[in-house]
Amino acid sequence: MTIFTIGHGRAAFADFLALLKQYGIEVVCDVRSAARSRWPQYNGLVLEELLRENGVGYEWLPECGGKVVAPTEDLNRGLERIMELAAD
Repeated sequence: MTIFTIGHGRAAFADFLALLKQYGIEVVCDVRSAARSRWPQYNGLVLEELLRENGVGYEWLPECGGKVVAPTEDLNRGLERIMELAAD
């Protein structure tokens, strides 16, 4: 099983989506502690809808910590969920 990582930076959503499609990504796990961005297309609810409209799943896993250090128990729970999704 392979798990990819990606950041959106300032990329247009179409470019972000093209990368996901290029590598056959079926689900995006958002590991940010707060699913928000100064670029509206990457705010959690908007991103979830845009991905769903394009056949890509979305799961927000704030327990992974994002830019903060997550407690080990929370991080492990988030990583286990990522592994479950990847196995499906």
